[in-house]
Amino acid sequence: MRVTGIDIVQFDVLRFNAKPKTEIALNWVQTADGNYKAVDRGATNDVYQSEVTFYGTETEINDIIDEFEANRSGGTNYFTLSQFNTIDDQIFGADIFYTLGLDVTIVKWGKRKQKQFKSFTWSCTMQLIEDPYPYSGTPTLPTLKPIIGYRGDSTWTIKKLDTYDNTLTYVDHEKDVGIFEGTFVLNQTDMKNFRRYLLSTIRGGDMVISDISGVTYPFGTKRGGYPITVKVLDFEDELMDINYWRIKMKLAEVV
Repeated sequence: MRVTGIDIVQFDVLRFNAKPKTEIALNWVQTADGNYKAVDRGATNDVYQSEVTFYGTETEINDIIDEFEANRSGGTNYFTLSQFNTIDDQIFGADIFYTLGLDVTIVKWGKRKQKQFKSFTWSCTMQLIEDPYPYSGTPTLPTLKPIIGYRGDSTWTIKKLDTYDNTLTYVDHEKDVGIFEGTFVLNQTDMKNFRRYLLSTIRGGDMVISDISGVTYPFGTKRGGYPITVKVLDFEDELMDINYWRIKMKLAEVV
């Protein structure tokens, strides 16, 4: 990955890792009937960030920090990233088009850390400032196969109120809603297409899932089986290696 910009002496970064942080411009509220509704500020207000960690000797890390400081002192406060590796440099997610340079800014500065005697790291949070963002991929819902450790059940909207003399009163809203939280593994193509599906097709709308492999009751035994209609309340993704991604999602049942 190459870094260029005002008052930056061009340099290439070889040793780093990054985790995308995509904030979709949705505000969620739960209504009286138990369903979740989204107020969508529009795709142009989505935020694409990445937590980037650089690795190297103390001198190498100092040099990187100095270049970003020079850019800051130059007054522009943004720079350009280019020359991305085809797969493993996808720092803002699989669905961004990386062939051309991307203008970014640093929104959070970390502190240098010594990892070993001659090994240091430095982390920062970068934010993509392209408008419009250069997207890639075809919106598609892939086959979902969770890894071990998912959580799936329905909420209980009942309150049991105890009085001074131990008399119990039961207030049951009877608007339980299923919540599923799990992590899925997708290949590169599926991840790219699924991000486009989440960010451009459904956003705050409904997603219909015909099956989650290995999960018989995604919302617990009292809710029944498939197909299920859900809202995607939250998601985060992470590159595992050059071919596969993890995506963690929180799904709410549409009742």
